[in-house]
Amino acid sequence: MRSRDFARLRRARARVSFGGISRAGSPLLRYMLGQAANAAARRDERLRAFYRRLARKKTRRVAKTAVTRKLLVKLSVMLRENITAREFDMRGNTAGDTRGETRSEMTVA
Repeated sequence: MRSRDFARLRRARARVSFGGISRAGSPLLRYMLGQAANAAARRDERLRAFYRRLARKKTRRVAKTAVTRKLLVKLSVMLRENITAREFDMRGNTAGDTRGETRSEMTVA
């Protein structure tokens, strides 16, 4: 860690900042991930809602990058745990719910 980084951390006290998403890596891979995120945001209701919510607050470019990152995290978890997209989404339905009900069951009741 460089001295200026340490000074910034000391000033921030308990807050640690790692910076934004860099443009390092393969430009072709970034492009293809962006295209995949666009297609997923058109078809997946959750990603579409996430994109629209962010696009109201931030620029569309930032929203697209966030959707791309969210999709990449989803794909990496699916590959690591060998699950389908439906299983991944079902896990998300029950996260944080202490009663064990899914969100769809809660809206019906």
